[in-house]
Amino acid sequence: MSGRTGQPHRTSPTAPTLAPGTRAHGADTGTRGWENGGVSTHQPYPAVPVRGEIKLGQFLKLAGLVEDGASARIAVQCGDVSVNGRVERRRGHRLEAGDVVEVEAPSARVGARVAGA
Repeated sequence: MSGRTGQPHRTSPTAPTLAPGTRAHGADTGTRGWENGGVSTHQPYPAVPVRGEIKLGQFLKLAGLVEDGASARIAVQCGDVSVNGRVERRRGHRLEAGDVVEVEAPSARVGARVAGA
């Protein structure tokens, strides 16, 4: 249950859910930070260390951008995930160090950067 009414919190079945403790990018300023041609003008996304290769769906979970694999699958299939500014619809897309992964969440855009370990 959530909220003051005692009713369960409902979200769109296609919208990814932010992982607990994840802060939406730009949430502190009330802006999305994308006025500059898709480049964030605020803090850079956090770097998530990765050893070797990692697939997009695995990285979404590791970085805390989605709660679970089902949310990752839905977000990718719906086109809510981009890698380096391009929408990526393949959960198995292999990421490289330096790639920036962003998720369009219901409240804002969140993201993380792949860092080699």
